[in-house]
Amino acid sequence: RGIEINAGGLQPLSPVTVRIPFDRSHLPAHRANFILQAGRYDPVRSRWQLLPTTINEATDEAVAETDHFSLFNLFVVSGFANLDDVKIYPVPWKPGSGDPRFDAAALAFRQLTYPAKVTIYTILGEKVWSGSADIAGALDWPGKNSSGGRAASGVYVSIIEGGAQKKVRRVVLIR
Repeated sequence: RGIEINAGGLQPLSPVTVRIPFDRSHLPAHRANFILQAGRYDPVRSRWQLLPTTINEATDEAVAETDHFSLFNLFVVSGFANLDDVKIYPVPWKPGSGDPRFDAAALAFRQLTYPAKVTIYTILGEKVWSGSADIAGALDWPGKNSSGGRAASGVYVSIIEGGAQKKVRRVVLIR
C-alpha cells in the first residue's frame, strides 16, 4: 500500500520529510538480512527511486526526504555483505556504438555494499569522477568527468571502497 502526495502539480521548493508507517508483523523474520527503504515513483523514468531512509523504531515509521511529490512506498532491500562479487559492465564500454554487447547509457557497477564509493582515475592517477552506491548496491558512471564534460576514450582505473574493503578494477571507454 503506497502513499501518494499530490499538491495539484506543484513541487516543493526545498526537500520535505515523508513519514511512511509500517507494521512490524509484515516484515521478514530475520531483520538483520535486509534494510527497509523508502522509495519514490519517478513517472518520467517509469521506475522507483530509493531514498536515503531512517527507521524510527519508536513510531514504526520510515523517514525520508524528497524534493518531488509522487507515489511513495516501502521496500525490503537485501544488501551485499562485501565487495567480492562486484560486477562492472559493459567492458569495454562503447556508448553509442549500437553493439548490444558493449553499448549502454552508462557503465554499471553492481553488487556493491551500501554506501560503497567508486572513484574513477586515469592511468596517470588523475581523478575523473566519483559516486556512491545506492541502497540496492548499484551505481552508474555516465561517462562524465568531474567538470561534467565527456570523458575521453581510454583505460581507466576504478577504486571501489566499501566497509573495510577496497577493490581495484580496470575499465575501458571507447568513444
